[in-house]
Amino acid sequence: MREWFRIQLSPFSLKGYRQKDYFIATQGPLPHTVEDFWRMVWEWKCHTTVMLTEVQEREQEKCFQYWPADGSVTHGEINIEIKSDTISEAISVRDFLVTFNQEKSRPVRQFHFHGWPEIGIPAEGKGMIDLIAAVQKQQQQTGNHPITVHCR
Repeated sequence: MREWFRIQLSPFSLKGYRQKDYFIATQGPLPHTVEDFWRMVWEWKCHTTVMLTEVQEREQEKCFQYWPADGSVTHGEINIEIKSDTISEAISVRDFLVTFNQEKSRPVRQFHFHGWPEIGIPAEGKGMIDLIAAVQKQQQQTGNHPITVHCR
């Protein structure tokens, strides 16, 4: 299963400024890889995910919505329960309680950046600066575990 997972999602860890394995860069989950995505988040002890795409753009699905709109959803042995969903101008912040095998739980916060266009780079930097500050604060509060970052 792990080898298949690596082929499907192609995640790779990236060095941060001061820390090895600070980021995990991967594609956005697809319907058939969402279970593997959550298993990766669990196994790497990620408390933070950063989403740099929309679920849908120009009436085309870009990323599977891997979290529940309300309540909870289960993917394999992992249950994801949404605890809060806060939307601002450029960023949505969603808090999840992720439970593995109905035994162990941990919080995961998703930062969903809405300002990255399908082609090119963000038109202005403020939203991105706010995102970086929010992620850094989250990292300080959760112990600097790897950050999962994905686009489409």
